[in-house]
Amino acid sequence: MRLSGQDMEAKLRATNYTDSQLMKLNYDHSKHLVTMNYMGQSDTDREERKYTVFFKSGFLAKFDVW
Repeated sequence: MRLSGQDMEAKLRATNYTDSQLMKLNYDHSKHLVTMNYMGQSDTDREERKYTVFFKSGFLAKFDVW
């Protein structure tokens, strides 16, 4: 199932995602697939758990270095 950008953003916000919880970001060039792993906790979860999000042929990122 392919979500719209707004739907994807809503799902990420529902897990209270912040950049500091990012565990792994992997890009598979041959498959044009980005895999993002992070720890998060939704409003209904009691404990944090690992989430995995896949982006297929449509991912844009900007990384700032401090």
